[in-house]
Order: sequence, then structure tokens, then C-alpha cells
Amino acid sequence: KYQEHLDYTIKYNTNKGRDQIKCIVAVEIHKSHRQSITYIKPDETDKFASAELVAIDEAAAIPLPIVKKLLGNRLTFMSSTVNGYEGTGRALSLKLIKEMRDSKSRQGVTDAANSAADAIVGPKVGKGEAKVHEQRWAASAAAASNATSGLSSTG
Repeated sequence: KYQEHLDYTIKYNTNKGRDQIKCIVAVEIHKSHRQSITYIKPDETDKFASAELVAIDEAAAIPLPIVKKLLGNRLTFMSSTVNGYEGTGRALSLKLIKEMRDSKSRQGVTDAANSAADAIVGPKVGKGEAKVHEQRWAASAAAASNATSGLSSTG
């Protein structure tokens, strides 16, 4: 069983004025190892630099450029209402998710082209005569074309 102050500490909002609302802004767990769960305003993207995991609730209510900045190279969970109550999730579902899928697809094409080019090894001497650069370019272009046509037939 966890006990407050021994195993964890709760931090409350200490803002004054209009932002003075008693609410939990962080939970520090220190029972076996240190863990921190902290609320950070979405526009304070610089504070997310050390985050290992980011959870974005109602992502549709946050401007799309800020959501993109929050993604980073970390595990990110996003939740949003796309129908009904908020109904503002259309940009999130139509634009951001499409961009993420397209980006992933392009990465596959790039990886295929690079692998094909790297597979061609030329001679140590007389490189210009062997036209290795042209062979690599041709293999890369063919692999990219094959990967692209594979995407369009499955998408």
C-alpha cells in the first residue's frame, strides 16, 4: 500500500489570481525508484524535452503545430473527441494522422532505396570506369519505384 509523503508526494497548483485553482499538477512517486507525472501546459513545449512518455488529452483542442512539436522522439498517446461534444477533432484526424501515415510511407521508400544502393559494392581501383555511382543510382531508383508502387496498391 502506498502512503502519501512516505511513498509519493502530491503537488498542487500554487498560482495566484485568475489561475488560482486548487488542483493537482504533479505526483512524485519515490517508493522504489523515482517517477514523476506532471501536468505541463501544451504551449510550454521546451519543458517536454526530458519526457519519456507524453499523454495528450483532447489533442484536437490544441493547435496542430503545437501537437506536432509535442510528438518528438518519445512514446506519445493522444486522445480526442472527433464527434459529438467537442467535434473539433477533424483537423487532427484528417491532417495530422494523414501526415504521420505519409511520413511513415516515405520512410519505407527511402529505406528501400538506401538498402539497394548500399548493396552495390564497386572495385577499390578504377571506380570511374566501373560506373558504380550510376549502378547505385539505378538500383536506388528501381527500389524506390517498387516500394512506391507497393504502397499505392495496398493503400
